Amino acid sequence: MATWAAPAAIALAASIGLAPAAPDDTVYDIVAPIEDIVAVYEEIDNAATTATAADGQEIRLAADVNFDKDSAALTARAGEILSAATSQWKERTIETISVVGHTDSVQGAVDNQQLSNDRAAAVAAALKDALGEVTITAAGKGATVPIAKECGSAEEVEAARALNRRVDILVTFADEAP
Repeated sequence: MATWAAPAAIALAASIGLAPAAPDDTVYDIVAPIEDIVAVYEEIDNAATTATAADGQEIRLAADVNFDKDSAALTARAGEILSAATSQWKERTIETISVVGHTDSVQGAVDNQQLSNDRAAAVAAALKDALGEVTITAAGKGATVPIAKECGSAEEVEAARALNRRVDILVTFADEAP
């Protein structure tokens, strides 16, 4: 049984159904059949986190590293992360890909919605370029689905906002992992 305390790990586990959503200071024991988990959690230089199961993978791109401020243009680092991911996915039969953009609560709802839509679309376009004929859905959620509460000291609020600024990519595979 693994115990995760990292907020990003809890959020990733919750988003793929391995744990309920939790506040930053909650620790859960995550229990899942070992054959269902290939690699549970990996952080890539604060730019992305991944959660992988036998039938899918979720990548969470940190917006602060992968996009310029208030921009939907992907950074070079985002391109590297997406290239590495798609090269692995090409070995599998992809069933679905869903891309969802999120923002913090700093701007107004309309601005946040547009930015999250634009970032999701930018990631979906990059994936489509790399993968070719695959159906990808892209949507923005603005600030409506935070993974961290934006409250506390100024430092805590900024850390929470950074977690909330993200793009989630959920890939479901039709075949078993090799």
